[in-house]
Amino acid sequence: MGAQSAMNSMGGWLFACKPPPPTFVTCAVALRSGIGGRGRGAFIRIGGAAMATRFASTLGFLVAALVACTPAARPSPSPSGEAGAQPSAEPAGPKILTIAQQTPKEGFGPWFISGPPAPLQWVELHTNFLVTAADSAGNLEAGLAQQLPSLRDGTMEVLPDGRMRTTWKLRPNVKWHDGRPFTVDDVQFGWQVMTHREIATSPSPTVRIIESIDAVDPRTMVMTHSTVYFGVLRLGYRDLYPLPKHLLGEAFGGSKEAFMSLPYFSTEYVHTGPFRLREVSPGDQMVFERFDDYYLGRPKLDRVIIRFIAENNAVVSNLLAGAVDLAGELPTDISARLRDQWQASGGGGYVLSRQALWRFISIQFHPEWGGPPELQRDVRTRAGLAYATDTEGLRAALFPGYPDTEGDTFLLKGDPREPVVGRPFARYRHDPAQALRQFADAGWRRAPDGRMLDAAGKQVRLQLRAPSSDREKEVSIVAQNWREIGFDAEEELVPAALRRDNEHIVKFPGMEVTGQGPEFWNRLDSRGRPTAENRYAGSNAGNYVNPAYDRLIDRLLSTLDDNAAALIVKEMGEIMADDLPGLPLYFAPRTAVALGHVRGVDEIFGAPGNMGTISKNAHQWDRM
Repeated sequence: MGAQSAMNSMGGWLFACKPPPPTFVTCAVALRSGIGGRGRGAFIRIGGAAMATRFASTLGFLVAALVACTPAARPSPSPSGEAGAQPSAEPAGPKILTIAQQTPKEGFGPWFISGPPAPLQWVELHTNFLVTAADSAGNLEAGLAQQLPSLRDGTMEVLPDGRMRTTWKLRPNVKWHDGRPFTVDDVQFGWQVMTHREIATSPSPTVRIIESIDAVDPRTMVMTHSTVYFGVLRLGYRDLYPLPKHLLGEAFGGSKEAFMSLPYFSTEYVHTGPFRLREVSPGDQMVFERFDDYYLGRPKLDRVIIRFIAENNAVVSNLLAGAVDLAGELPTDISARLRDQWQASGGGGYVLSRQALWRFISIQFHPEWGGPPELQRDVRTRAGLAYATDTEGLRAALFPGYPDTEGDTFLLKGDPREPVVGRPFARYRHDPAQALRQFADAGWRRAPDGRMLDAAGKQVRLQLRAPSSDREKEVSIVAQNWREIGFDAEEELVPAALRRDNEHIVKFPGMEVTGQGPEFWNRLDSRGRPTAENRYAGSNAGNYVNPAYDRLIDRLLSTLDDNAAALIVKEMGEIMADDLPGLPLYFAPRTAVALGHVRGVDEIFGAPGNMGTISKNAHQWDRM
């Protein structure tokens, strides 16, 4: 889609301005004169050399300096959707785009896909899949497949015994980076690897229900699925990972541990994306070069460099020096400061924003772990807390100027089910008086001194956990809302040493700020409760149980009709709003920051869940 149409349909694009381009000397002077204090040291890499520089400890100075020193900004889009006709010289030599990645990437392959989401933003630079996202709402389109199977044309069918069959046709011109044609053999092989009991992957439901993949010819295959499943076409980057059988097939016949340690998965990676791996400097950077035979067209860039830079301030300073062109992991407050400074000064770069996870406060219903007991058994106490929470003020504090952060629904903007489902949580506007009425009806009363007391006359104590440091601020704001109405609200931050301890994580006391992507129902499925038997790995950490909701989940998963599915999701939303197993907060935005000369990233900025990434159109990226 064009940049202007993307703005209109998604509301996610922020601003781009046009300063005069600075010279390198100007930037160097700014760096030397303005960052000469006693701040922490950082390395700014220019042209492959490391230049040590010290910068001020306050981020405000860095952002202000960045505005002064970044290259000419991206032209504002014209009504036709094309960038305005702005004269700009073509860069001399090869076109190279440098990306800052803050979370290190350890390797390539299906066992690296289940890690933190941030590095996966760039996976479609080098790796493509059968299916990807058509837009940032998660609607699907064919990737390596020529088209998606459909009930209309008979390529998707429900068998008399309750199973399903889908027929897939691969694109005719797809090649591996070594020039070999991509065939059904490679899809079959990838499926065999991902589902082998000795391979360290956790196949998605879509892959787990595949019984067989049978080749009709090198480009046509038939998948048989063990049951009817509404997500049968969701074969994106977290699902079915094609692998080159001609390179890996023989090794797979031996030790699986040795197979997973092959150089292929670290330094000799080959796949089907627009850029192929050229070199890896562990802990430093990865360099990818243009793959001229890419099936969607020759990429515009010559090389893409992913540079590992861990700290936020170091990313900003590298942007300041022009040593980094694009960053996708900066916190939203830093991105907002960059955005606002660029708007005020007239340019430097632009910030892209889209909806990411729906955030809510999960209630702990396990009788041994949660409390107070009234919170578990009486929905009026939960409704009172929803009314007592100033979500509008919370969003203003966390995400100033970002669009589409309202948490009135759990569906992303643009989801085709959204018009049917509506905004089930819109009823819970901040209303302290209504909160007090709800608490009084449940047996809690506010004493003359302002304390909220239970039926026994004791002040009600609430516990609210932040599972990671990035949610500490919101926990503090919400807890203060509750203190103002009379509660003893305790804030807890999970120590870094315990953030991989499943048992500690799921046994949260009281409430926890958490988030969920498009498959929201998993968090409330009673069959997904964590137990010692499943090593506390269940998705329903709040231990919510509602048989009616479970039945709706089963109906949704076995419904192929979109209209019927939307009506089921509407029923699910009404249960969630009526019973409040979680208190709605907001949609967290995800951002990317680009210097003004970067083009094409805004054509599709990311996609939720497991269907697409910020890099899905990397072959169209350019720099001016």
